[in-house]
Amino acid sequence: MARNTHLLLTVATAILLAGCGKADKFNESDLYVGRSGPYVVGIYFSGYAVVFENGEYIEYDKYNPSYSGTYPNIRFSCSFMSLECTFSDSSVFTAKVSAPTLGLPETMTFHRSDTPLDKDGDGRLDEIYGSAF
Repeated sequence: MARNTHLLLTVATAILLAGCGKADKFNESDLYVGRSGPYVVGIYFSGYAVVFENGEYIEYDKYNPSYSGTYPNIRFSCSFMSLECTFSDSSVFTAKVSAPTLGLPETMTFHRSDTPLDKDGDGRLDEIYGSAF
């Protein structure tokens, strides 16, 4: 009986630990922020994209963004750019960027963020992001 109990506990522990690995999906309503040189890009997979250059707003789309694919490979598209995203976990992804009219780099790394980019809506990055400009 003790041996069966030990075996059961061992199996249960293995199952629990297996579930503690990296997440198997992302939250489409989370903000993901990428930064490279003078550019800061924010996207919500649920339908919003914005780009700042040198701390100033230069482009946004809140009507047409969409995404397709399955985690960890997601394609995000909006009126001015597309991103081929490869998640390393649910909070970080690297994207191949296509935004010919904006001059964005070809590759950017994005991180999930809990802080809005422009909370007051003045068209400038909030201090937490814009301190480098």
